[in-house]
Amino acid sequence: MNETNNSVAFNGWLFSVNANEFPHDELAKYSGRFIAWSMDGKQILASGEDYEEVDRNLKAAGIDPSQAVHDYVEPLDGSSLP
Repeated sequence: MNETNNSVAFNGWLFSVNANEFPHDELAKYSGRFIAWSMDGKQILASGEDYEEVDRNLKAAGIDPSQAVHDYVEPLDGSSLP
């Protein structure tokens, strides 16, 4: 039986290029939140108060959490996690 492997290989260079070009005003909407990027860094797939919520939101959208890049968006007001 053949199983289809839907995993996408991570390309760190491509991710960095695309994530750095992501519109700042769009990223600002996630200030102080945990997020999951697409593997190519072109879009934010989910967000949450913590990584567990991000993973729940990914799964609810039919996305395997291992096929996303997890990150945290620093608060715009300059505060950070304790």
